Amino acid sequence: MNDEMKQKVQPIYKQLQGYLAQAPTTKDAYYDYNSFYWTSLNQCIEELKKITGDDYSRFQVKIIPRQGGDEEKIERNEYRMQVNALIMYLKGRYFPDETDPFGGSPLVSVSQLQNVQVTMLLEITTLIDKILYGENGKNLKPEEKTFLEKVKNTLPSVKTAAELFAIVVKMAKDSGIDIHTVAKIFGWS
Repeated sequence: MNDEMKQKVQPIYKQLQGYLAQAPTTKDAYYDYNSFYWTSLNQCIEELKKITGDDYSRFQVKIIPRQGGDEEKIERNEYRMQVNALIMYLKGRYFPDETDPFGGSPLVSVSQLQNVQVTMLLEITTLIDKILYGENGKNLKPEEKTFLEKVKNTLPSVKTAAELFAIVVKMAKDSGIDIHTVAKIFGWS
């Protein structure tokens, strides 16, 4: 790797480390509505692309679009993981001889990931309870009610959002419910 390229990449590498050091955790909230986080990350990614000619878009954070009265938002842990992954990628590619920027310990800990899982499961459980026992619960068809109860009963064993999604899809299929009806049940359509 030539020294000129390293010198051009290093300010962005350090900037990303600063962003990660100041990034909010999920201790107070699961989501963040401050667009500074994703626009700053995306600007760094674009700058890296201009400098190196490489595509870094895989490190962008998924922006969750507005729903109802909500603003655009991101998942805080996804932001932290993507910034950390980009930093470690740049370290491996351009600065392999430097010491780890975080002293060898990851900034996204196992306990933080467990907190995200618990938060996600509590939010889904609460949503299902509102659907089942709220004022619209009496309008559910028997197969829709059974579907929701089955999903709720499997939640304690779910480890990831992808696993949750797979369970919802499988149980919907097993219950004879199409994806549009699932979206309607959860208020996503």
